[in-house]
Amino acid sequence: MEKDKIFTILGSVAVVIVAMVFIIPQLLGGSIDIGSQNSGLPTNNVDSGLPTNNVDYNMLSNDAELKKVYGAIQEKLGDNIKYVDEVRIDISRPSVEGTITKQGKPDEFSMSLTHLYQQDKKKVYYMRYINSNGWYINEPRGVNLIGPGDKESFRLEDVVFDMSPLTAETLSKIVDDAMKKYKDDGKYSYQYVSGITIKDGIVKVTIHGKLSANDIEKSEYYYANLEGVEGRK
Repeated sequence: MEKDKIFTILGSVAVVIVAMVFIIPQLLGGSIDIGSQNSGLPTNNVDSGLPTNNVDYNMLSNDAELKKVYGAIQEKLGDNIKYVDEVRIDISRPSVEGTITKQGKPDEFSMSLTHLYQQDKKKVYYMRYINSNGWYINEPRGVNLIGPGDKESFRLEDVVFDMSPLTAETLSKIVDDAMKKYKDDGKYSYQYVSGITIKDGIVKVTIHGKLSANDIEKSEYYYANLEGVEGRK
């Protein structure tokens, strides 16, 4: 079974979400281990705003396509958008990137959503989407604090954030600003938005590409708050 690892930094702790129970070494003074009671099965409920078979690797820098994706995220989260741990959107290109390329394997879109589980606020709820399979919906997952963090005072409610102030228009602006800052046709043979992570009230945009001089892959990172102001605070 393929492991899906999502690492999220929660102040002095880190969350690890995996398809099976997985414990990481101590990070920044402590870490949280999230175990899965049920890894979930693929479902057929594919949102119309999300890609299915064919993925355009430039889709996240396309204003209309990005707004469709974010609309699907808002719909999926519902009221839980006020209690988000992390949202991740990723594009991968296995046939042209990586140490070992997989010839003929198409580009892939994936997305994961993690939020506080309202029925039991000691747990989180994790969902994952892959364009070739649709949604994988997992059972709520408990957490364990590992390392020297304050176990007695730790509460998940204290480390989630309200993502509702982020609009589709603002997210589109953030991505556009990231491309304007790092797009360099003279330096790269190609570039695209390979990932968007929304965590702790900060949007991180990853601009990935290959350098023209040597075909080496390189990523640039852009950060902005939920109002679209550049920075990590």
